Amino acid sequence: MLRWGAFVLGLCSLVTIAFMLGGRTADSDDGRKSSGNSAAQRQQKPGAGRAAELSSQTGVDPALCEQPAGQGAEFDPALIPKVLDEARARGNSRRGAMIFGSAHFACISCHRVEEHGGQTGPALTDVGKRLKPEQIVESLFWPKREVKPEFKAFAVQTTDGRNFQGYIDRETAEELVLRDPAMGAVTRLSKGAIEERREIGTLMPDGLTQAMSAAQRSDVVRFLLDLGHDASLPSLVRPQSHEPAAFAYDKSPLEPAAWPFRDHFINRDRLYDFYVKEARHFLAQPAMPVLLPGYPGIDGGAFGHWGNQNEQTWANDRWNLTDVGSLLCGIFRGAGVTVPKGVCVRLGDHGELAACFNPQTLTYDAVWRDGFLKFSSVRHGFMDGALMAGTALDRPSGMAPDKPFQYRGFFRHGKRVIFSYRVGDVDYLDSPWVSEGKLERIVTPAAEHPLLEQTRGGPAQWPEEFDLQGTPGTGAPYVVDRIPVPFDNPWKAQMFFSGHDFLPDGTAFVCTMQGDVWRVSGLDESLSKVRWKRFASGLNQPLGLLISDGIVHVLGRDQLTRLHDLNGDGEVDFYECASNAYTTSIAGHDFICGLERDTSGNFYTASGNEGLLRISADGKRVDVIATGFRNPDGLGLLSDGAITVPCSEGEWTPASMICLVRPHAGDEQFEPPHFGYLGPKNGQRPTLPLVYLPRGLDNSAGGQVAINSNRWGPLEGLAVHLSFGTASHFLLLRDEVNGQPQGAIV
Repeated sequence: MLRWGAFVLGLCSLVTIAFMLGGRTADSDDGRKSSGNSAAQRQQKPGAGRAAELSSQTGVDPALCEQPAGQGAEFDPALIPKVLDEARARGNSRRGAMIFGSAHFACISCHRVEEHGGQTGPALTDVGKRLKPEQIVESLFWPKREVKPEFKAFAVQTTDGRNFQGYIDRETAEELVLRDPAMGAVTRLSKGAIEERREIGTLMPDGLTQAMSAAQRSDVVRFLLDLGHDASLPSLVRPQSHEPAAFAYDKSPLEPAAWPFRDHFINRDRLYDFYVKEARHFLAQPAMPVLLPGYPGIDGGAFGHWGNQNEQTWANDRWNLTDVGSLLCGIFRGAGVTVPKGVCVRLGDHGELAACFNPQTLTYDAVWRDGFLKFSSVRHGFMDGALMAGTALDRPSGMAPDKPFQYRGFFRHGKRVIFSYRVGDVDYLDSPWVSEGKLERIVTPAAEHPLLEQTRGGPAQWPEEFDLQGTPGTGAPYVVDRIPVPFDNPWKAQMFFSGHDFLPDGTAFVCTMQGDVWRVSGLDESLSKVRWKRFASGLNQPLGLLISDGIVHVLGRDQLTRLHDLNGDGEVDFYECASNAYTTSIAGHDFICGLERDTSGNFYTASGNEGLLRISADGKRVDVIATGFRNPDGLGLLSDGAITVPCSEGEWTPASMICLVRPHAGDEQFEPPHFGYLGPKNGQRPTLPLVYLPRGLDNSAGGQVAINSNRWGPLEGLAVHLSFGTASHFLLLRDEVNGQPQGAIV
């Protein structure tokens, strides 16, 4: 629908353009008047007849439809009240804001409104309060009539022929300092080097109001009158600005109850719900700016890219206070060797010696005394592996078997550790201990080993149980329960949880980054008695856990381990190696995260070093089915068999993202999709992710969990995305267009 105001604007614009070009209007005939025109007619102002006609049609004052006053026109004080009356009666400040900010008139390039615009002329944010209406009209129509000293421009020529132009920033008897109106840069000139100095006056361009229609002038005047009175107007200038808009916001969450740890020290600077606040603000404005403000950064952007945390924040050596017992798996460094899949054991009744067993060679690659292991303080000790603490002894003799072999795992019985492996067609047990201050290694066929009886289950090492009271969530239909954790425990075990799964009765098994697995029962509706018991320990940075066929499987950095409680005392006796066919990188940050299993028995995990891995049900084969993931901190197995893999922002990863992969059948000719990290492969562009994640929502993406229960109501069949960066969760939505998967998070 054509609005009347728009019609008037267009009509007056047409007349104005005709005058500017010296052209013809509808009442001219090929540019010539008939010879019968009277002298009175010829003496009329240009366009006066047409102005009168427009006035009768639109109600606009005839004087305002004539050729407008402007620079070079004689000052006419009688015109000022007419302009003001017209602006107040018919002017629209919102249209005026758009005109003011338009590329055609470019007022915003010289005048600042709030934090946007140039600095060539005076700032106009509150001009409607600072100046009288008459002054505003006079400044707009006759800008050279009165110019403030600080906005008078001067042209200066020096004795060496150089020319400068700008405002006088300051002046002394010896020096003149000019300030560039646009850039703000200053130039110092010696008075003795100045040959000529000339005042230019205002830099406001000639003919500005002459290029406007009467309606446009009324709108601009009304806009200037309302600046300082109407807080919504500055946002309307920005749509034509190349600068992003801005808005005021509070850092606090919109729903405080949803963030129970908002007052925790780590969240002291956190900015909550930025995008929601941004959307609410700008959707409430009468016009949308071209550029919205970007997320300012973690913790409000005041502390740099990573917010208020850094390596000093993450430096912590508390792991050294933990009683790790007689065994710990890890990347062993010491005695001149690095063992990627090391199994370190403390030997003797009093821990007289320690040794590192290498499952990849079935040899003991290091032996030492006077201690066991220590951890660096870098990122809680996770980056540098298990470091030898003690005095290295001579490396024991022995070489890897000359026949094919398979490492099967180890048994634990009190302080004893017994390794199990198969060489050729024979099963062996290998038991290290101390004899006369030296390493003693008893290796025999399993059936003949003197400690065979100790492979059927040993005494409990951690009999303690911890009963705590939880807090059920309230409200409906979806709630979050608070389950207490036994941070205070006899072993000073650290509780960096990294994976969990449930038995059919609701009992949970939870692993920690430091290598423990805990059994958690009592997770009922009341949470009145949540019982924790240590189930296993000594695993290598486990970052995934699932229960399949009633057996707990744990993904470590070194291997996939099945945990067996052989005597039913609630502790693991046999740590079975289900697969160690994947590569263990010795680089500090090459973690292996997430564990899922499909209906065919295949396992899936994500390696920062290799990519998305599929491990066969028997553990013997590993297929890389996708690559190019930066720090994939988990994964998800969706109901249709697709695999999701998260990536965290960084090199070749412009933003955190969730990738979707459909597993192939294992064809050797298949080229796995590559999602970009470490650069393009085979000259091909990277595969697109399912969804990119805005930094204000998630800067460190975790895994995804398929919703397979009807207890979730309408969300059944969808998936939940988990965030490490914000300790929050989102609903993951999926779609497909022309074969290209795409998604969103809510």
